[in-house]
Amino acid sequence: MPVKVRFLDGIKKIELHQAYAWVNQSNYTFPSNPIMPTILKNFLENWDQIFEVHQQASFLENLDEYIEQVELFNGICDLGEKIIREYPPQVYLYVGVGRSPAPLIAYFENQKTRALSMPLSDFRPRNIGWSITDEILVKYSGQGQPRLTAANQALVFAHFKRYFPTRPIRNRILLIDYTQSAQSLISAQEQLQNFFLNDHSLKDIEVHALAICRDSDARNVRAIANIIGSPRNILRPIDWLIYTNERKKFAQRWHVLPIVSEIGQGTCRQNLVMSALGGQRFDALAEFGSFKILNDKNDLVKYRGDPLFPAAYDALREELRNARVVSKVDLNNRS
Repeated sequence: MPVKVRFLDGIKKIELHQAYAWVNQSNYTFPSNPIMPTILKNFLENWDQIFEVHQQASFLENLDEYIEQVELFNGICDLGEKIIREYPPQVYLYVGVGRSPAPLIAYFENQKTRALSMPLSDFRPRNIGWSITDEILVKYSGQGQPRLTAANQALVFAHFKRYFPTRPIRNRILLIDYTQSAQSLISAQEQLQNFFLNDHSLKDIEVHALAICRDSDARNVRAIANIIGSPRNILRPIDWLIYTNERKKFAQRWHVLPIVSEIGQGTCRQNLVMSALGGQRFDALAEFGSFKILNDKNDLVKYRGDPLFPAAYDALREELRNARVVSKVDLNNRS
């Protein structure tokens, strides 16, 4: 429904020239962005609200909110396009871990790119036996995370089987998560790799991790590859002899993508994305609810597939499509 104004002679749709008049009367300044005219036009056509004739300030507040929403969703699309360029879907199968990557998985699905969400919340256990990840999981958690029991591991493997009932369509899995300490991503990567190694026919499947993070966290998240991935000194012969290749593989499969470059302040879109992911703003729009698999009282809930109850995740996909259309229409008109 379009934006409308209540005039003395009735409620009428506000026209583009009237909106510009309100903008000019209020000394409002559009953000420096070539798609602003298209965003304004789209706002007038789709923002379902009636303003009083004297409510210019309220109108502009709503316009600001809409501009931020469009730029945030375009920022998600930009990030998704960067992942596709750097980690081609012809090589990797994208798997979002937990709720944080929901907007990226939604974007990939809009692009007809193979991707899936795997619910796994607050998952930070150490391996069932000693492994090369022990050191980092102890380092970042003080006393260290508890180890998986045999029963825990069986439960986790059964969960993975839901999403990989047969051989994956790609030999490389790219686990995607927004992270600060990366503990959950480390544990998820290790256990999913163990899941594939547990089946002789799937031992060639490589599980890679893509840690999306703030620029301020990038240094520590990158350091994980060195801490876990560097071969140990020959003075530690068992580790040096047995685990050197395993450590090298980890370093090769650990990838870091800061939303904003570590040099520079970032664009408006990038900062909006960083704030939204850091504030967990998309969690309520994810395909699955929070799922703490090691909590016996936790149930797996999927918010999708019921025709009587449209899912927030479907609305997220639609808003991502709409935001990208606004940008592309304007860019096409300017060419």
